[in-house]
Amino acid sequence: MPRTCTRSATRTEESVLDASRRTLWRVRRLAFLLAVTACGESGPPAVLHLGGDTVVLEPGARIIDIHVRTAGPEPEFLPDSVVAHAGDVLRLSSEDSGPHALVFDESLTDDVGVAFLMATHQGRSLPLTEQGSAWVVELSNAPHGRYTVRCLTHGAVLDIMLKATR
Repeated sequence: MPRTCTRSATRTEESVLDASRRTLWRVRRLAFLLAVTACGESGPPAVLHLGGDTVVLEPGARIIDIHVRTAGPEPEFLPDSVVAHAGDVLRLSSEDSGPHALVFDESLTDDVGVAFLMATHQGRSLPLTEQGSAWVVELSNAPHGRYTVRCLTHGAVLDIMLKATR
């Protein structure tokens, strides 16, 4: 009689559930941090809609949209380089059904940036496997410098220069 392996399936399901919980926790943390930093400031803040949640960014912060698609005649990341400032939010959205596995490339990212990404648990995305799925990276308190995102699936690179001031 063949054996069935329910233990590894359970571990996989637990890993997916843990990843979903971490993502929800990050969204709630981002909403809280941005709401606290926006108190008492003037100016029209940017608004980010994440599923059923609405996040109001600190005044002056921008949502930088980056489109991710399967490599073709144009780059996989569009744009393929951006200039951001501390407080901005990057939204990398899939334009196709991928898959795309995105990570910050530690070998091409400044050491203080790598430390920030590890401390904030933003070093890699969940797989982008559906059109419209997105990875949101919050840059509040991020140190200035060079950050590089790589698609592990297709090898494409996105360069991000994070400036300290606007």
